[in-house]
Amino acid sequence: MITIYLPRNFLPERRYIIDVMIRHYLGLDYQLCEEEGLNGCKIVLSEKKLLINDSFFNQQSEVKGYLYKENVPANLAVFNSKEWGCQSLPVIYGSPEIIAEDHSIVCNIDIFASAFFMLTRWEEHVSEERDSHDRFPLKNSLAYKHKFHQRPIVNEYCELLKMLILKINPQQVFKKHTFKCVPTHDVDHLYKWKNLSTVRKKLAHNFLTQGNIKDGLRNTLDFLKVKFLGKEDPYQSFRYIVELSIKYSIKSRFYFMSGGTSKVDNNYKLDEARKIIQYLQDNDQIIGIHPSYNSYMDPIQWGSEKKALEKIIGNNTVHEGRQHYLRFRVPDTWNIWESHQMTTDSTMGYSEIPGFRCGTCWPFPVFDVAEQKVLSLIENPLIFMETSVIQHMKLSPEEAYQHTKKLYFTVKKYDGNFTFLWHNSAMLTVEDAPYLFIYENIIKGFPE
Repeated sequence: MITIYLPRNFLPERRYIIDVMIRHYLGLDYQLCEEEGLNGCKIVLSEKKLLINDSFFNQQSEVKGYLYKENVPANLAVFNSKEWGCQSLPVIYGSPEIIAEDHSIVCNIDIFASAFFMLTRWEEHVSEERDSHDRFPLKNSLAYKHKFHQRPIVNEYCELLKMLILKINPQQVFKKHTFKCVPTHDVDHLYKWKNLSTVRKKLAHNFLTQGNIKDGLRNTLDFLKVKFLGKEDPYQSFRYIVELSIKYSIKSRFYFMSGGTSKVDNNYKLDEARKIIQYLQDNDQIIGIHPSYNSYMDPIQWGSEKKALEKIIGNNTVHEGRQHYLRFRVPDTWNIWESHQMTTDSTMGYSEIPGFRCGTCWPFPVFDVAEQKVLSLIENPLIFMETSVIQHMKLSPEEAYQHTKKLYFTVKKYDGNFTFLWHNSAMLTVEDAPYLFIYENIIKGFPE
């Protein structure tokens, strides 16, 4: 067992990030001690010591706290070292220097404060910037400004920490992670051709708004086949998803909506989804919740939707899901999930570009920066969403394939969770079918 000495300030924050990095991520047992006047985190093992110098919390006042926009750094250094296996590693806090001697190492990269910054998303808590859906914009994040939003830098910090520990104890054994493909499907709609009103809107969008005669004609033909020839509605992709999941021994997650107060909610009633949910349960798939547009700041609305869904799925309790439109407030929305006994949220991804909003591809326990406490809730970060590459980035199928493949192998390098969202309504449609081979490659595994 290793012994870790901590300064006596900001102990909830320090204990949290130590536990995530050392126990959850590296798999090491440890005991904590406090030491007055210590400038950082001191790890002692086999009579050798590793000091991770503090460049953040020791500069803050416990009375005033650290939750201020001015504490988000404007400029970052990078650490390059063949010896420590680092290539242009962003240093959020600290300086890019490691001093190694026979019985001790001093790391001036404040690994723990930097990882804490990314995992807790306190950057979002102190920011007033929001997009039209009241979401923290990717372009305002430190990661985007310094071009590391598609790097899991918390995983990179963990790799550096492993190497530092191995330097003082070459026999140390660490936790082995396992790569997982985690398909999730937000069920925003059940039918594309639900009624004549939706038919008129979609065809008008093709012919008039887009001026896309080809897709307009193809969608007209598709509607006629569904209406008169018994073809299944293109949003009814559940059997396709389940059969592919079973073939590759993967469980897919389906997050259903069950209410709402805005015009982008209530696209179907839960009774309409009853048979679909039963089919998914019969095939051992996972049912979760997709809370409505305004529920992210409304615990009463959130709770009513959870109860409605649980009533439909019988004796099973809903444990996981994702917020509609990825609407989220740190830490308020996490606390709503916590108060309703949820175990796993998977909202934390950006809509604009796939990547690592929390800087990691590993799940982690949530920390409430406002109340300085660890929650029971686990965040399983969203890495990829199909609408990001198709609608926001407007990539061609081949460009989207290459982009997704690169991200997939980045996650696989760290044996993380490739948690991705592909809507049931974006698979078998005229517009989205050309991208479906990407989904299939994610499920079966991209070729090396």
